[in-house]
Amino acid sequence: NIKYDLGDIMITPLAMFYMQSKSWLSFQQKMETSKGKSNMTTMFGVDKIPTDNLVRDMVDKVDPYLLQPVYDKVLKLAQTNGILKEFFNKTHTYPIIKALFKADKLSILIPQFARIKHLAQFDGYHQYPVDIHSLLTLKEIENLKEFTKLNTIDKAILRFSAIFHDLGKGRIGEHSIIGAKIAKEFAQEINFPESEIIYKLVKYHTLLSNISQREDIHNDKTILSFAEMVENKRFLKLLLLLTIADIRAVGNNVFNSFKESL
Repeated sequence: NIKYDLGDIMITPLAMFYMQSKSWLSFQQKMETSKGKSNMTTMFGVDKIPTDNLVRDMVDKVDPYLLQPVYDKVLKLAQTNGILKEFFNKTHTYPIIKALFKADKLSILIPQFARIKHLAQFDGYHQYPVDIHSLLTLKEIENLKEFTKLNTIDKAILRFSAIFHDLGKGRIGEHSIIGAKIAKEFAQEINFPESEIIYKLVKYHTLLSNISQREDIHNDKTILSFAEMVENKRFLKLLLLLTIADIRAVGNNVFNSFKESL
């Protein structure tokens, strides 16, 4: 009769695959030895972990790699049954997404992510491939002080946009426009709210950076053109936070005091 959040339960085999532990119990013991703590909340930021002996005894008797086909099916069900959107409402989404990525399961939940896996960026700017940069953008978003002040839906929108903002790369055409279409379609597919804002955030995610660093920000034409695209204060704030996180995720010391002042 014990009920657990499905997203939290799914972290258990993830931890087993990611940490290469033989069982749930051995994973906890490894954490105890290496970190001084055995609480998976510390590492993965989940809300609660099933710890009753019945579940643990059952899981510990099974080789975790034998569970992979079942686990893959559960992940697919999470994507098709609307459970996936709840991941973006968690207090700490990055550790969960990172664990999925490390376990090579993220593309099951987000099939479009497979296209950018290990995709190098030869632009003399980005220090990481597209997949790692996308994950780091999510991490930077959640670490911003202003992000913590947002309401729940705006936080979810930014988490979603951070993961999807560069998914248009590696395709023919402007990556921002292609990525915006991909993000909007996926948001609608999983019934994620406000897909139009996500579309605009991904489409214009380089706009603020380009204008501030390459154009005269005091020029009336520049100001009016920018205002027409942004439209309202809410979108401007979301775009600003996404832009800052995007630049921070490019590499070490890329986001400096000069860029911050701009």
